[in-house]
Amino acid sequence: MPPHPSDAPATAPASPPRWWREAVVYQVYPRSFADGNGDGTGDLPGIRSRLPYLKELGVDALWLNPSYASPQADAGHDVADHRAVDPVLGTLADAEELIRDAHGLGMRVIRGPRPQPRSGKTDGFRDGCRVPLPWTVAGASYGFGTGGSRLPQPEGWGTLSVEAQTGDPDPTLELYRAALALRRRHPGLGAGDTVGWDDAPDGVLALRRPGCVCTANTTVRALSIPRPGSHLLSSSPVEAETDPPGPTFTLPAHTTAWWTP
Repeated sequence: MPPHPSDAPATAPASPPRWWREAVVYQVYPRSFADGNGDGTGDLPGIRSRLPYLKELGVDALWLNPSYASPQADAGHDVADHRAVDPVLGTLADAEELIRDAHGLGMRVIRGPRPQPRSGKTDGFRDGCRVPLPWTVAGASYGFGTGGSRLPQPEGWGTLSVEAQTGDPDPTLELYRAALALRRRHPGLGAGDTVGWDDAPDGVLALRRPGCVCTANTTVRALSIPRPGSHLLSSSPVEAETDPPGPTFTLPAHTTAWWTP
C-alpha cells in the first residue's frame, strides 16, 4: 500500500459555503474500484490505496455508494444499518482511516447522500455486474487486487486501464484530466447560474455563460462554425490554430469544444 498521511487530522478540509457547487465529486462503486485484501472484491482499504491517484486527477470529494451494512441481496443497495460498514468492504476502523487520509489530501468523503432503501424493501438497483476497474496493462486482475477479480474481466481489459491511458491524449481519461485542470484556472468552467444559447449551424449546440462558450457538433460530418473565442479544449483532435486566428473554426463530427470568449 502506498504511503499515507497517517497523522493527518480527521476533520474535513476547510471550504467556503456551498462548496459542492465548485467541487469535483468522484463516485466510487467500492466493490469494483480496488481490492485491498486480495479476496477479489473491492473494499475500503483498496480505495484508500488509490487516494493519491484521485487527488492527482483533481478530485475534491469521494462519493462512496453503496457502502452501508447490507445482506447484499441487491448489491449493497438493500441497506440493513446506515450506521455500519458492510463487512465485505471493511470495518468502521477502515472507514475512519480512509476518511482521515482523504482529509489529509484535501478531499471530502460522502456516503450515500441519496435516500437508500432499507433491506427487504426493494428489488431494484441491480449493480452486481460492474466489472472491476483495470488499473494496469497486465496482471491477473489488471491491478485491481492481488487475489483476482470477483467478476470476469474481458480479454484485453488492460488496454483500457489507467496505466495504458495515462499520457495518451486520445482516451477519455486524459480529456477529463485536462478539463479538470483547466477548470481550476478558468472560472467560467465551474458552477454557474446563467446559461444562454448562441446561434449555430444545424446540428451544432452552442451555449454560453460568463467566461465560457461550449460548442458541440452532433452530426456525422465536420462543420464550419463562427469562432466564439480562444480555444481551450476539445473532445477530439481539431485543426491547428492560426496566428492570428481566423473568423471560423472547423468542428469535427461528434466533437465538443470549449472556449473563452
